[in-house]
Amino acid sequence: MRSPQPHRNGGETRQHFHSTVSLQKLKRFNYLILVFRFSGFCFTLASAVFMLTNSRVSDSLHWYNFDAFRYVFAANAIVSVYSLFEITAAVWEISRNATLLPEICQVWFDFSHDQVFAYLLVSANSAGTEMARAIKGTCTDNNAFCVQSDIAIALGFVGFLFLGVSSLLSGFRVPHHNGGETQQHFHSTVSLQKLKRFNSLILLFRFSGFCFTLASAVFMFTNYGVSDSLDWLNFDAFRYVFVANMIVSVYSLFEMTAAVWEISRNATLLPEICQVWFDFIHDQVFAYLLLSANSAGTERARAMKGTCTDGTVFCVQSDIAIALGFFGFLFSGVSALLSGFRVVCFIINGSRFYV
Repeated sequence: MRSPQPHRNGGETRQHFHSTVSLQKLKRFNYLILVFRFSGFCFTLASAVFMLTNSRVSDSLHWYNFDAFRYVFAANAIVSVYSLFEITAAVWEISRNATLLPEICQVWFDFSHDQVFAYLLVSANSAGTEMARAIKGTCTDNNAFCVQSDIAIALGFVGFLFLGVSSLLSGFRVPHHNGGETQQHFHSTVSLQKLKRFNSLILLFRFSGFCFTLASAVFMFTNYGVSDSLDWLNFDAFRYVFVANMIVSVYSLFEMTAAVWEISRNATLLPEICQVWFDFIHDQVFAYLLLSANSAGTERARAMKGTCTDGTVFCVQSDIAIALGFFGFLFSGVSALLSGFRVVCFIINGSRFYV
């Protein structure tokens, strides 16, 4: 009778066990992403369909007569097609335990496109919201055109929420594209120097974002026309632009203080885990806030172009304030990517150190 082999329940079986468990967790994670992808697809497709069918022959009201509504339709249609592709990729990965594209390409493709299309959706639906508010005065109680426009925009915003969650989940996959092995690194002098350079880069973008958002808020706050009717306070969209840029400038000032503190003391202002997540979450939220506000402001500025005669300076100053706000958004977006990189390092290494 053959004696039992001592290694039959040894290393190979244990490695296979961990591999099986990892695959099961990955499959559950992919199912979660699939649910959010499918939800986002349904809402963006519904938004596009509602806007496409929004025409009233009797009133000569057609969605394609309004630039903002065309933007809403195009953005939601594009994202619905993208979501359909991502649903296909998720089903492929669940069924075959392999990505549709090469793994490193797939995770970066998903994350980058999720970010871009989330920004596209919030921009389009914010512009559509401002247009819908502008035409409210022409809508009677029985005007289905305005109601259907509101429904289409609301569906687009819900689609944005699902896409935003999908972008967070796809971002979580990025650090694991090469196996997700966790390694603890010794925080040497070289590591500290590299971290200090990285924080200096973040500080530069924080400072640039602060300057542009503060300048935008100041330009909008001092924007008074010749006549009494031309006052930024009389326009909801311009008040939104001012408040959003003011909030982000104050937040950027706090983040600059935190960055200077970290560079000078080699320690975060808040406990490390709180600091990295605080930075990333607020960067994401305030980037969306800036894009939404400036998109709404852009639509209002476009609607006023026909009335800009004696108040041309008012319109020009409004355009400058909005343009400065968009530059502030760009710097805030880059800061969000850099703070997101710190979160990834914290997930992998248990520290914001990346080397």
